[in-house]
Amino acid sequence: MKPTILHFILSALLLWTGLPVHAQTDSLRKTLQSSLSDTQRVEVLHELAFLYGGSNADSAMYFAQAARLLTDSTDNTDWHITTANRLGYAWEQKAQLDSAQKYYLQALQLEETRDYPRGLARSHLYLGIIAKKKGALEEATKYYNAALRQYQQAGYPKKAAMAHLNLGNLYVVQQQYDSAQAHYQQSIALKEKHGGSLAISYKEYAWVLDHNGLHAEAATMYRKAIPLLRQTGQDNALADLYIAISNRQMQQGDYDSARTLLQTAEALKQRGNLQDDLATLYTYWGNFHFKHKHYDSARQAFTQAMAFAQRQNSPNDLLYACNGLGLVAWQQDSLPQARRYFEQGLAAVASPSQVNPAILRNLLYVCLRLGDNKAALSISKNLQALQKEREGSLARFHAATNALEISRYEQELATEALLRQQVESRNQLYLSALISLLILLGLGFLLLRLRRAKQKNILLKKEAEINQLSREQEERYQLGLLEGEQKERERLAHELHDDMGAKLAMARMHVQALEPHKAKLPHTVQDEYKQALSLIELSIDKARNIARDMDAGLVEDLGLRAGLVDLTQRMSGASSTLFELIISGRERDFSRVFERKLYLTCSELISNILKYADAARATLQVFYRENELMLMMEDDGKGFDPEEARQKGGMGLTSIHKRIEGLGGSISIDSKPGNGTITTLQIPYPQPEKS
Repeated sequence: MKPTILHFILSALLLWTGLPVHAQTDSLRKTLQSSLSDTQRVEVLHELAFLYGGSNADSAMYFAQAARLLTDSTDNTDWHITTANRLGYAWEQKAQLDSAQKYYLQALQLEETRDYPRGLARSHLYLGIIAKKKGALEEATKYYNAALRQYQQAGYPKKAAMAHLNLGNLYVVQQQYDSAQAHYQQSIALKEKHGGSLAISYKEYAWVLDHNGLHAEAATMYRKAIPLLRQTGQDNALADLYIAISNRQMQQGDYDSARTLLQTAEALKQRGNLQDDLATLYTYWGNFHFKHKHYDSARQAFTQAMAFAQRQNSPNDLLYACNGLGLVAWQQDSLPQARRYFEQGLAAVASPSQVNPAILRNLLYVCLRLGDNKAALSISKNLQALQKEREGSLARFHAATNALEISRYEQELATEALLRQQVESRNQLYLSALISLLILLGLGFLLLRLRRAKQKNILLKKEAEINQLSREQEERYQLGLLEGEQKERERLAHELHDDMGAKLAMARMHVQALEPHKAKLPHTVQDEYKQALSLIELSIDKARNIARDMDAGLVEDLGLRAGLVDLTQRMSGASSTLFELIISGRERDFSRVFERKLYLTCSELISNILKYADAARATLQVFYRENELMLMMEDDGKGFDPEEARQKGGMGLTSIHKRIEGLGGSISIDSKPGNGTITTLQIPYPQPEKS
């Protein structure tokens, strides 16, 4: 609503004086009892609805409805807009988000009928807040961006700074930290230039910098934010900042400082009776105890965090609390319970963009440990889809930023053309002065573009460093996953062979001890003796086969070709090495046992490349020959000395040699330091099984 004289008077007497809310509302209630015009009465009712909105939603609703009764019979657009906003705010405080959205949309439609960009931006901002609370993050992003554009076009830099801050917070929820960092940076730049409260912007910007690995820059922002938050008495924001710093201290191994910061944050929240963010606090306490391997204390803290998250209806906090409980259950070897916690947390979020890929990876590894390969494959596909979605969101953000820059450039060109037309209509006396002014403007514009280009190059360089770090972390994770799975299968195989095989052999020895007395036994008993000995022999063979065949289960479902395609694609997407698969010759059908052994051999070859080769490209070729299968793995990595590697027994070659020898095949390695590696395996086709 556009300001009126009475509005200025009320604001000056009631808001700027700093009177308590109850004193302001009492004064306005008395004003209502006096003789007022309809205009004055509507103004007072609007002010009462606003003041009660933060503390008493029912009273706010009452006064907003009273204002509506007066405005419905008029055609005063300002009144209708303010009334709709007051009703929307009251419904928002009552957590009736659909009703709040309905009235905010009414206000937006009315704003579109008049030329008041600030009011239009405000309506978009209110709708963005509601969409964010409802979990409609893409819709919220659309509204916030609209508000930002209108504040910029209307020339309200302080409001534009607030819109940048809101967009940064929204991108943090969506885990698009590069976009969040850019908006926080613009919010700070506008506030430092045009004035405004910097404390919250410094705090949020520091958190994102810390998350993106820019710890030195983050520390600078933290140092700027802390005294400002203390001066303004923002205990809740200060507590959140201490929580964020404690996480960084834990990552650096400084647990004493982390404990002190968490205790300080808890004291601040208890002092101010701040219950809105206790879920986050207890989640960080759980992380603290978990890193100390105090799993019972960690489980208690995560359980408290989950209770507060459910009570506050905070899906994001519930997600991280459940993830913490899942990790505790995992450490205590309760994999089914860990899986339930991970799935409960993932089910709580409304938008896939809110899911942290690390939590999906936790669920993926637990499913693999439980042997649920079908679920693991589905989760792996979800991970890939999430990665593509985030890459697309970042591309859309950069495209929108470039479009905004182009629009600004076009506006500047139009302004320049208009100035030239005005210069031509003026007399020669002012011509030289105007030309000089245009030259200065051109130089300033050029300097501004150069500065922007320099900042963009810095951002692109930092983005490349972050992407490289992310790829290295993903590569280490995938490598560890392959090694862990293989070790677990080998452990189970050894247990089957050494424990069960030994016991069956002992049983066979005891039964064979009856052989000298077999002739004295009845014929029926002799038949039972033969059958028992035969069953023991079959069990020994079966145990050996199971121990030998404890290999990759993925090929059991998909076959060798599909398994190798999945392996090379997955390793290409998870590492900095591009793997290519070439299959030639007439493909043959083998037993699943033989295919699993081939698959694990290829997996070990890929694992060696990821561990040691530092290759940019690798090619796996499968040749189906007349009497044998040939596998050739070629990479452009740094190479090694095969003879030296065989003497040391390292480079991951020992297990490959054993596996190929077990298949009756041979292996040859052609490699030199600095010239890449070609590993060739020649394996005879297995004899067909007798029916």
